[in-house]
Amino acid sequence: MGIGTNAPNAKAALEISATDKGLLIPRLTQAQRTALTNVPQGLMVYQTDGTASGGTQTGFWYYAGTPATWVYLSPAPAGDNLGNHSATQDLALNGNDLKLNATADDNNKLAYDATTAGPVLTGGTGGLLGYRASGTTTPVLTWTNVSGNSRVGIGLGSGVSPSRTLDVGGAVRLRNLSTAGVVTTDANGVLSSEANQTLSITGQTLSISGTGGNSVTLPSGGAPTGTAGGDLTGTYPNPTIGTGAVGTTKLADNAVTSTKLADDAVTIPKLAATGTASATTFLRGDNTWATPAGGTPSGTAGGTAGGDLTGTYPNPTLAAGVVATTELADNAVTNAKVADDAIGIAELSATGTPGNTTYLRGDNTWATIPSSSGWSLTGNATNGNEFLGTTNDQDLFFKRNNAEAFRVHANGRVTLGLNTPSSLSVLLGYNAGVANNSAIYNVVVGARAGERINSNNSTFIGYGAGQQTTGASNTLLGFLAGNNLTTGTNNVFIGNSAGYTGANMTGSNNVVIGTGSGSSMTSNTNNILLGGNAQAGTGLYDAYAIGNNATVSQRNSLVIGDVAGQNDAISVGIGTSAPSSSLQVNGTFAVGVVNNWGGGTAGGANGLDQGPINNTTVIGGYYGLAPGTNSNYYLLPDPTTCPGRIYYLRNNSTGTSAFLLTSGGSIYGASSSSAVSSSAGYELRPNAASKTVIAISDGTNWTVGYINQVAGTPHLAY
Repeated sequence: MGIGTNAPNAKAALEISATDKGLLIPRLTQAQRTALTNVPQGLMVYQTDGTASGGTQTGFWYYAGTPATWVYLSPAPAGDNLGNHSATQDLALNGNDLKLNATADDNNKLAYDATTAGPVLTGGTGGLLGYRASGTTTPVLTWTNVSGNSRVGIGLGSGVSPSRTLDVGGAVRLRNLSTAGVVTTDANGVLSSEANQTLSITGQTLSISGTGGNSVTLPSGGAPTGTAGGDLTGTYPNPTIGTGAVGTTKLADNAVTSTKLADDAVTIPKLAATGTASATTFLRGDNTWATPAGGTPSGTAGGTAGGDLTGTYPNPTLAAGVVATTELADNAVTNAKVADDAIGIAELSATGTPGNTTYLRGDNTWATIPSSSGWSLTGNATNGNEFLGTTNDQDLFFKRNNAEAFRVHANGRVTLGLNTPSSLSVLLGYNAGVANNSAIYNVVVGARAGERINSNNSTFIGYGAGQQTTGASNTLLGFLAGNNLTTGTNNVFIGNSAGYTGANMTGSNNVVIGTGSGSSMTSNTNNILLGGNAQAGTGLYDAYAIGNNATVSQRNSLVIGDVAGQNDAISVGIGTSAPSSSLQVNGTFAVGVVNNWGGGTAGGANGLDQGPINNTTVIGGYYGLAPGTNSNYYLLPDPTTCPGRIYYLRNNSTGTSAFLLTSGGSIYGASSSSAVSSSAGYELRPNAASKTVIAISDGTNWTVGYINQVAGTPHLAY
């Protein structure tokens, strides 16, 4: 389209031509411009308000960019673009800053690469190199040159200037030093390291170990050598004190104690006393040699003794009755001095009157014992409020043979026996644990419970519980529970006669809960029976029965409830509270899936049943068959061994048929009254309706059919 021209340019949607007029585009205020919505890129307006420069300016604005925004069309010339190009002259900033990103992007950096030597940064009296993150600048290298003192700092932190030629804020590592040790410097200031040395001294020899180690002999000044002198004799370094060297002046006052004097070492001449020592003088207590008054006795004394003595000298005795209170020293009569039965009631000094109704109390008083204070060992009549025990908050305990047997603690806890192996079991009841003489950690409660137990870690509670048991770690609770369990271990029987069998039971790791349950068990192992009269066949392994009268008769099996037709038969519901069938699942259920199951030959068909579940990991309800040209036969198990079993079978081949044979009975099509050939078998065609079938055992034969769609209704067909 052209305005003012008849020949608009073919590339222009609109060309306006004039020599005396211009194009006047829409004029808006800033508020009107910014209020526009859904603005297309390329839209231009002229803003009538604003400032001439800076901020929101008056002039042309257009909408562009990614994301799009309003852009001011500046009339000023654009600055240089210092992008990726080769400069031909120096860049002079004329005192302005060089900003890598005007928005202070912390990730920008200044990089320099040169192939010739030259300064990277030069400036005034100082500077720094560092990094900036989250608005904070952290210096790594700083330098100053104040008054000609050039200094460099490393890792000093923000605002810290170096105060030495090299100022390091942290540990310094010199990688070229060859070994751990001491750093030294030579005359030129070059650093090096020397290996650590270890000093050791033996006698006068000082040894230095490590690289370049050596030893030196220290000058005498330590232990002396040579012949000893003075008060010493012998040779150094082990002289002895010379004979007679310790005289009066060398011996300290009071140094000679009684223990220093040898027996018979002190003779008469050694005694310092006044007077003359002779055969007629004696040393008195006042340290004087004196003659006794009356002269010196001589010969043997004779004559009649008098005073408190009787008889004749020289062998008088004390006269009868002369040792009275005054002659007897206080506390002279000890326990050993009193003859047995020597002290009677009359000799006891106590207040009150002794008699046949009074007793001597601890406060030395004859008192009558209140009738409620004693307990007769021949029996007592009580009024219902009397008791045996304490009236204070202390432990009450009883002893047998002077050893603690029973204690009632102040906190209410009751303990039997002491913390010894013989006391680490609790046995209560007639003959309970009677054979136990060394076993520990047992609790046996009840008459005749655990009569034969002599192993550890068992709990028997109830009359006759575990009566025959000798095995360890069993828990038997109830009347006759586990009564005939003998050597079995780790069993749990709970209930009246639980695990009570007519024969001895030797099995282990069984759980039996319920009255009369487990009465047929003997060597059973790993059985679980839950419910009244729940039973397991003799000698089973991994057998489980749950429910009243539930019975399991084969190993590796779980039975729930009694057999059908009995009062204790049950229906099992999953996701429902009132199941109407033997098993009702209110939800989904799944069968075992086995895919890519290869076949065999007609004479050696591959079985779909691999045996008991405890012997095989291949247990499938659904088989994805993978027949081969010469291996496309599959064998169903004998239907009499698995009544009610259902298989879902699909031939996953696109070109080879699969054939079903059976090891017992016959195979019937779902709508046929005749059995298929026992040699040909039932055919699952790869591209027909029989590609996917269901096989059901009726306990005698197999019925096989496939799902066919007829008139919109799926049904089994042959």
